[in-house]
Amino acid sequence: MRPIDPYSYHCGVMDSFCEIVGAGVKPMALSHPFASPGERAEYREYAAKMARQYGVLLAEGLKAAPYLIKPNEDELSRLVGHRLTDTDELAGFTLGPKHILFEIGGATVVCRLLEGEFLDWRKVVPTDCPIKLTANVGDLSSSISRVGLIVSEKYKSPVRCVFSDQTLLMKTNTTIGAAEDRCAIAGDGKELEIGFNVRYLSDALRAVPSEEVVLELTNGLSPIVLTPADNKYDFAYMVLPVRIKNG
Repeated sequence: MRPIDPYSYHCGVMDSFCEIVGAGVKPMALSHPFASPGERAEYREYAAKMARQYGVLLAEGLKAAPYLIKPNEDELSRLVGHRLTDTDELAGFTLGPKHILFEIGGATVVCRLLEGEFLDWRKVVPTDCPIKLTANVGDLSSSISRVGLIVSEKYKSPVRCVFSDQTLLMKTNTTIGAAEDRCAIAGDGKELEIGFNVRYLSDALRAVPSEEVVLELTNGLSPIVLTPADNKYDFAYMVLPVRIKNG
């Protein structure tokens, strides 16, 4: 038998998968994983032709590096066209043996499932933190956003947070300038100083569903844990600290 080249083989697989989905045998079928965006581009025209021929939907994954494990909220927001938190639209999903497919509005995202046991997060999140402070989520988010205006992927710098009595001081320095802001909090932080990645801290606050949040702290090298101030909510968001220089 004459050997078949990889391109022809994968095109034949796509043809068969489109026919299977078009006939209603399976709701979806996934192509082989591509090693790079360039390799995927080689098959795009043929895959689109097969999809039109069988009348099925062709959905591509996120245009990301091959090492991407899962899309984060920013990547999904760019794909959908708006922030996911700005809509009440329901998202559908289809779970397969090795992949999961999400349908959000007119966008479809395919993710590969991780193998092995998931991290036991209950053993990682600190409990019984000695310092507990309460803050307004909106005020805290606004302060972090103002300080983070000079922080970018190019000019990365942690936000230095100093938790004092009834006040949180946030400041940062980059090559393009310095920023500082204060936010009112309830409680005494005992002048505890911690550095955080501004984006991670903002993402955690954006996910908080309540107006107020409890900030649980241990020391300058331990994570901060965001927990509900109201018993009707149940969540815990942990943000790891960034080591900062003294001064």
